[in-house]
This record gives sequence, C-alpha cells and structure tokens, in this order.
Amino acid sequence: MPSDIPAIDDPEEIASYLVRENGLDGARLVAINGTTSANAEGDMLRLSVWRQVKSILSSWDRVNDAEA
Repeated sequence: MPSDIPAIDDPEEIASYLVRENGLDGARLVAINGTTSANAEGDMLRLSVWRQVKSILSSWDRVNDAEA
C-alpha cells in the first residue's frame, strides 16, 4: 500500500490523511458522511472507526482553538 494512503482501520492515520487532502473542515464533513453511511448500512466496525476519526478531528479542533 502506498505510504500516503492510510490503513483502513487506523483512525489516527485516516484523520491525518483526510486533513491533508481536505483541510480540517472538509475532513470533518467526510467523517460525518462516513459515520452516516456506516450506520445506515449497519457496519459496526466502520461506524466505530469513523466515530474515532470524528473524535480525533474534534480534539485537533480544540487544540487549534486553544492556540488561537
């Protein structure tokens, strides 16, 4: 697997990749859509990963707010 594509089950790598590709707001939107899709499909593993990604992105947002 190319090094710039995240492991499919590592929320930290997924979050980092999404921010690099889409910025923080875009990454958050992708994560929300991923959570919604996984929930609708009943895919509990994907849902868990996306929830973790959202949590990581939220924590990064709080860090950015604290630094501002």
